[in-house]
Amino acid sequence: MAALSALGTSGVQGVRVETLAKQLGVTKGSFYHHFAKRQVLLDRMVAYWQRIATEQVIEETNASTVDARERLRNLALFVFEAREDFDNIESAIREWAASAPGVAEMVSQVDEQRIGYVAELLRGAGIPADVALSRAHLMYRALIGEYTWRRHGGEPLSKAALLDMVALLLGPSA
Repeated sequence: MAALSALGTSGVQGVRVETLAKQLGVTKGSFYHHFAKRQVLLDRMVAYWQRIATEQVIEETNASTVDARERLRNLALFVFEAREDFDNIESAIREWAASAPGVAEMVSQVDEQRIGYVAELLRGAGIPADVALSRAHLMYRALIGEYTWRRHGGEPLSKAALLDMVALLLGPSA
């Protein structure tokens, strides 16, 4: 988490072993005992981000209720919640992915997993598959835009606006 936080505030170049070891109160040797080299740390950071920011969110959303509509509402309220550290990490990982093919591949996989999950919820709510996928893309791109908007000082979407968005996503197709 310390490494992800550093990534969110300073980008990948800010993820420095010496700085992290000092911040965590451990020696560099102790740090290298857990991460043989910086690249191992970077790889684990991306895998951890994928786990906590995607898989864990899906697991918790699925555990909340059996109704797909309610799960979609819960998901939207949770993922659109304003959290500066999360906004920074999400944005920084995407910036990093622009220059690191391995990170770009993981981000692409995460994007597909997240969009697929939203499409699955929409299908479970009775939305036709092709429409569900299109609407899942719209919700996800709104989320990415929200991270950027807030990261640059914009006010977060209100709960009422988020519920309106969900209602639109769940509405009849044209």
